[in-house]
Amino acid sequence: MQNKNRWLTSDAPCEPVSFLARRALDSRLHTVLRLFPLVTAETAEQPKQIHQLRVATRRAVAALDLFEPLVGRRKHRNLRRKLRRVRKETGAAREIDVLTEHVQSSGALTDAERDAVGKSLTTFRQESRRSIAELSRRLPERKLRRRIESVRQGVRWRGEGKEPAADEYSVLALTPLVEMFLSEVDHVSLSFQGLHRFRVQGKKLRYAIELLAGEWPRKLRSHFYSRLEELQNRLGDINDLASAETRCLTWATAFSSEAAAWEKLATWYRQAGQAALAEFAVWWSTERIAEFKNNWQLIQQKQSG
Repeated sequence: MQNKNRWLTSDAPCEPVSFLARRALDSRLHTVLRLFPLVTAETAEQPKQIHQLRVATRRAVAALDLFEPLVGRRKHRNLRRKLRRVRKETGAAREIDVLTEHVQSSGALTDAERDAVGKSLTTFRQESRRSIAELSRRLPERKLRRRIESVRQGVRWRGEGKEPAADEYSVLALTPLVEMFLSEVDHVSLSFQGLHRFRVQGKKLRYAIELLAGEWPRKLRSHFYSRLEELQNRLGDINDLASAETRCLTWATAFSSEAAAWEKLATWYRQAGQAALAEFAVWWSTERIAEFKNNWQLIQQKQSG
């Protein structure tokens, strides 16, 4: 489902791009600041908030990258590094949350195996939460807030020549991302590694559309974005299965008393991943690829008209 709050539009197409950049960064970085203390509190237990924070950091990094010429190289690099650190530190907790859901629903284990694995996952989850709480001591909220405030207040055009209008900048920044994505759609490697790379590229485009496609015709934008979002959801499911299989195999080696259960679970993930790959190969048809390309052509025609 699309959330209308994702979309950022210019107050006027001819407004300076610095106005658009400031609103984009305010929106994305405010979400990070709202979620960060909720997740890093020692009593935090909400898997949903961890996932939301990880998504928020991705969207914030996308905004920083898109508006780097207005942020400045050093500030961009420093804040980007801290946001990526937040996402990395919360990664294990997110994987364990997904794994816990799957253990309860997979049917791959006996009741005794599920109980044993469940206890281990509870321990792993507690350890991952302690690591997240530790993050707040190594990266205090006030320090993150200062970094973000410095970026927000320092937004100005640093590029060559006159500051472009928001609509002009959006076309210049977004068009190459769309065309790079479309250049890959006919050559997608149907392997876990190949699909992961394609997923990362599609995610970068998706977050850019949210910030820069405000002047696209609304119906065409909604159609292109919804298809891209569906693609991302499918690729995300495949990536989760591959990551979970790897983690289960690691734990099978590390914990001999539960090795058989972890290996059974890894086999379940491998089979589920292979089935998801086969399903994606059917879904990612020449017709669907053509739909992306045709939709982009219509958007360009409307913009040039």
